[in-house]
Parts: sequence; C-alpha cells; structure tokens
Amino acid sequence: MSETLKTSQIQKVVEILTSARMDKQVKLRFGYRRRDELAANIKASTVPEGDYRYAWLKETRDEIVKLLGEKGEDFNKKYPYDCISLQDFTDVLNSATLLVKARQT
Repeated sequence: MSETLKTSQIQKVVEILTSARMDKQVKLRFGYRRRDELAANIKASTVPEGDYRYAWLKETRDEIVKLLGEKGEDFNKKYPYDCISLQDFTDVLNSATLLVKARQT
C-alpha cells in the first residue's frame, strides 16, 4: 500500500532537490557534460538549432575577435613603426588563458 506524503515531507524533498540542482559542483559537472556534447556536435556539424551554449560561444567569440581587432588598430596607430600580427593575437589569447586558469585555483 502506498502512503500519502505529508506536506512537510514534500517540502523537505523539494529543498533537497533544489539544493542539489543549485550546488556549484553539480552545475560544473553538468556544464562539463554539455561542453563535451557540444564539442562532439560541432565536430559532426550537428549542433541543434537554438543551442544556448553554442549561441553564447559564438557571441562571446565574436566580441573577443572584435576587441582584438580594435586593440590591434589602436596599437598600430600608437606605434606606426611596428605592426600587430596574428601571432601577437595568439599570444594575447594564450596569456589570457593562463590568467584565467591561475585564478581558478
């Protein structure tokens, strides 16, 4: 026979489930799985229409590329005897990656 749950029991279950869903480590593991799935979809050219992570990735990438272009133009104007190259942009991105990784610990 099944018993009816009391309101307090239901509330406790909801609290536990909400806590688990909002836990940072749970969300990070979810994000890891989504990134892995998205990488596979990108490789197979099967990214689902409206994928929010893919949209965020493209939007953020485009903003970063635009900023790099602007900063490169600024550099070239300020130092007319020098010129920014693709390798300089790569150096900036690698340096930023190292900085982000260092701040995760």
